[in-house]
Amino acid sequence: MTGGGTAPVPRPGAGRKALSLGQLASAEAVVIGRGRRSFLRLRDQQGVMMLLSLDGYPAASRRLAVAALTPYIMAPEVQRTGQIGALLAGAVWRR
Repeated sequence: MTGGGTAPVPRPGAGRKALSLGQLASAEAVVIGRGRRSFLRLRDQQGVMMLLSLDGYPAASRRLAVAALTPYIMAPEVQRTGQIGALLAGAVWRR
């Protein structure tokens, strides 16, 4: 997938770097405590990592965020691990 947006990522001591969704390398669904907490860990080809949690956000906001991220996460060149399918379907987000 070419092009794509960026998301600012705070980095201690280094200011902010931008995660390049167009150069996304990996996406991992991280579920802690039997679904009590869930995160999406994204890493681009430059090694910039972003940990995203949508737990506690309204369902409509979660759906919009996931809909925007899905084409990047499901691109053939992206390595996916964990319960990505369940996470994208909204089955593991805490309400």
